[in-house]
Amino acid sequence: MKTINILIILFFSIQVIAQNEIIGKYTNPFGNKLVLKADSTFEYKWIFDLSSSWTNGKWSYKKRVITLESFSIYDTIVIKKENGDWVKDRLVLSGDSNSNKISQEDYLINLLGSSKQNRVPPPTRLFYKKNKLIIIGTDGKFVKKKVAGFGTNKKYRPWYKKKKPAL
Repeated sequence: MKTINILIILFFSIQVIAQNEIIGKYTNPFGNKLVLKADSTFEYKWIFDLSSSWTNGKWSYKKRVITLESFSIYDTIVIKKENGDWVKDRLVLSGDSNSNKISQEDYLINLLGSSKQNRVPPPTRLFYKKNKLIIIGTDGKFVKKKVAGFGTNKKYRPWYKKKKPAL
C-alpha cells in the first residue's frame, strides 16, 4: 500500500514540475503571443499591421501536449427607449477581458476599434519541446513547413519560442 501511495505522489510531482517548466510567455516570428499562466489559464494575442485579435481560455497539459480551450467574454448592452425606460438586454463579445454592462454607444465605439476578441483563434493543440511549442494540425501532424514573413522572402517556422525573463 505504501508503494502505491509513493508512486501516486511521485506521478503528481512530475506533472507539477512539467507544468511549471512550460509556464511563461511565448512568441512566434509573426508577432503572435501566447502566455501560459500557473492557474491553467492563457492569453493569446494575434497582431498584424493595424488589426489584432485576443483570446482568453484554459489550458491543460498531458504527455507533452498542451490543449488550449478558448472561452468568450461577453458584455451586456442595455437597450433603452428615448425616455430612458429599459427595453431589453443583449449579449455581445466584450472589447476587453472584463464582462461589463455597456450602452449602445459604447458598443458602437468598440465596433470601430481594430482589436477584436477571437477574430483569429489560437491553435488548439501544441507540442512542448525544449522551450518551444510546435503547433499540431487538425490532421494530428506537426506544422513544420516554413512560412514567408510579411514583406520579405525570408521563411520562418511557425513555432512559438519561450521568452527568457528579463533580468
